[in-house]
Amino acid sequence: MLRAYCDEIGRDQAAIERTLSMKIIIRDTAEEARRAWQRQFDNNTFPPDWRGTIWLGTSEQIAERLARYVALGCGTFIIETPAPYDLETMSRLIEEVKPMLEGGGAPARPG
Repeated sequence: MLRAYCDEIGRDQAAIERTLSMKIIIRDTAEEARRAWQRQFDNNTFPPDWRGTIWLGTSEQIAERLARYVALGCGTFIIETPAPYDLETMSRLIEEVKPMLEGGGAPARPG
């Protein structure tokens, strides 16, 4: 859709920075991530639209999901974190997910 609009007005679509915003919780399992999110949800007041932009899972699952957007040209991700800040997720994004994305995309699935 973006390409079509850019073609229509004569703008180089590659000059537009693509961004994506979401809330992420990373744990060893998706179930642990869901429980961590529930604790955050219980401690904060969130608008209803937050439920649609929450990504819960392992580092591998999050990297795989982010890699799909990287492949589409998205280069900037805005990770929203409610207070109290989830230091485990932040650390894992930097130490685990980022290297997976820099290594050429999503990690191989086990099995």
